[in-house]
Amino acid sequence: MLTLKQLVWTAPGGGKVIQGIDLTIPDNKLVVITGPNGGGKTTLAKLISGLEKPDSGQILLDGQDITDLDITERAKLGISYAFQQPVRFKGLTVADLLELAAGQTLSEQEACSYLIRVGLCAKEYINREVNATLSGGEIKRIEIATVLARRARHVIGGEIVPEAIRDAEDSARRNGVDNVEFLCGDASRLAAELRQRGLRPDVICVDPPRKGLAPDVVEAAASMEPERIVYVSCDPATLARDVARFAPLGYHPVRACAVDLFPGTANVETVVLLSKGEIDSKKIRVEFSLEDMDMSGFQKGATYERIKAYVLKHTGLKVSSLYISQVKRKCGLDVGQNYNLSKKEDAKVPKCPPEKEAAIMEALKYFRML
Repeated sequence: MLTLKQLVWTAPGGGKVIQGIDLTIPDNKLVVITGPNGGGKTTLAKLISGLEKPDSGQILLDGQDITDLDITERAKLGISYAFQQPVRFKGLTVADLLELAAGQTLSEQEACSYLIRVGLCAKEYINREVNATLSGGEIKRIEIATVLARRARHVIGGEIVPEAIRDAEDSARRNGVDNVEFLCGDASRLAAELRQRGLRPDVICVDPPRKGLAPDVVEAAASMEPERIVYVSCDPATLARDVARFAPLGYHPVRACAVDLFPGTANVETVVLLSKGEIDSKKIRVEFSLEDMDMSGFQKGATYERIKAYVLKHTGLKVSSLYISQVKRKCGLDVGQNYNLSKKEDAKVPKCPPEKEAAIMEALKYFRML
């Protein structure tokens, strides 16, 4: 949450542009500030990002006073500034720009995922130069993609073994990673402590021993309302039990894969992605065991509605069943219903735009339908 308290800023000429502003912007909300030219909109954005310093007042991010932090320190906390006229860089590709923003090497799939989220057909843009050949709208979308590509604002790791904590801290220090915090203690106690701190993480990753998670850890993790929970397990039986415990709390498995970390043995690690979504009361409850499940087909039954929801969430684009069916047919997949045919013989059928086709393709890949 971002909070501004009695913020004041005076222009070099002496006029007060920002006068005692109080503003609270909650997490996961899109806030638009409008007003006439010269009203202070750009100045306010610069004050928040650290490009300008206020004469007085406070700027708080999740309760932390960041008023005196510079623009680089604020960027590390997750605050980014997008210019009205984005800068073009001759000789620098879109992929290069995304990697600079992320601060690390990105795979082509990772880089493309950021472009898809801003409505660009990734394959057509990933290797293009960031120069005058791009339109104003294209360069603005690419700039927003670089904001999305910034690394996690803060990471908290918990472990009961003190030696493991010391190794993690040493590794972070040697690699210049300064946005992590390591806590030593039992998972139940740490989960309760983090919940009391009022944290609402985007992702929680758990990797318990064979006995799985204690019931209070499951409840504490769900109570923090993360968007996703990643469960890494070395025991399919306790994994199935804990997945069932997460279900009444609103988290359901959407993807799973097996990882062979112990070649030549019967042991395998299973990684399951749990996501919080609406429960359809019309669907029946099915009991299952991951030991008996063919995980390769876990995502084959993605419905048109699930594909639409995925595309909307990750790109902001709305796609119709007609467009989905056209892309599925193009990929040789079963359409189910013949959305391509019209009741009128001479009716013109609209074609799926390239950016929506790319977004649908990414959804089909995510649901492992390709």
